Amino acid sequence: MKIVNSRITNFLIQQKRISKYNSTGGKKSGKKGLFGPIASKVIDVGGGNASDLSCSGNKTNPGATKLKSIIASLQKCEVNINAACDPTAYPLPNMTEANECKTNMVSMKKSVEACVKKTGDAACTCWLDSSLKATAEKVKKCDLSGSNKLVTAQHKQCTGNFSACKKIEDTAVTYIYACSQTATQLKVKAAQTKANVDALTAAKNKTSTLAGSTSGRSTIIRKRATSVSTCSDFVTLGATLLKMASDSPSSSAVATMAKILSAVSDALSCSTAEKASLTTQVTTYTVTISKVSATYSGLKSSVEDASGTTSDAEIVAAGEAATSSTKKVAAKRNRLVRNVLNNLN
Repeated sequence: MKIVNSRITNFLIQQKRISKYNSTGGKKSGKKGLFGPIASKVIDVGGGNASDLSCSGNKTNPGATKLKSIIASLQKCEVNINAACDPTAYPLPNMTEANECKTNMVSMKKSVEACVKKTGDAACTCWLDSSLKATAEKVKKCDLSGSNKLVTAQHKQCTGNFSACKKIEDTAVTYIYACSQTATQLKVKAAQTKANVDALTAAKNKTSTLAGSTSGRSTIIRKRATSVSTCSDFVTLGATLLKMASDSPSSSAVATMAKILSAVSDALSCSTAEKASLTTQVTTYTVTISKVSATYSGLKSSVEDASGTTSDAEIVAAGEAATSSTKKVAAKRNRLVRNVLNNLN
């Protein structure tokens, strides 16, 4: 029973593991050109010449240096994976002996299970059977522990190379995005997103103030072309703003709408139902602001991927410079906001 519970069980588990690892390695080794498509995209974004890559048109910035490193690593990936995962690289045991051991072990296991079920003289006869003893002697010589360790180590090298190359592929996607735009374009987009965070925070604070207002009078503020006059309008515009900020965190219309809301007078009174809606919106603002902040962090990271360490002040300055020269964009944004306001009840 000891042989069945330890040696046979361990052997069968180890043999199954060895077979599985060898099969998995063969599949990974057989994936020819797996990283070719991403390498082609990196080369395309980098100017088309793998030996002279650029990032955002610059051949010497940090982004260009990283693209060159990515291409060099991707080119080595297939070679390294094929070498480490090739089934012939796995130090397999003598399979003829291993299969013979497996046959004997399966046979012995069945015999032992049959003997366990017997009682009295029949059990004694079963346990003393010469063929069972002979099989047990053969089984005692079977040991895959050494091969199991060697194959496991080789498999770790195979999967380690594959995982490393997948990480390089993920990094490549980041730099493809960063280097497909100029550093200025990324800074302007980041600056607008940062402005949206600030404007949304102010709108959230105003929403919280109105939600907690104790005034019971139904106050109506004189409506201008760029304002809201009732609490119902405020709730409606707030819902529109939150959806836009969630869908388009870098849109300049987000800051414009948010500023309209934050400029509303604290004297604007709201009904109990409207206050409940505003309280719900405050919670949604928290989630949305977190999402837009994460977008800003990602954009800033992309700026630094392309051109190196960049401060918030540099990003804000780039945004301010762009604002003064983008009248068409501003006009389009203002038309969008006016349409939203005109559709308020």
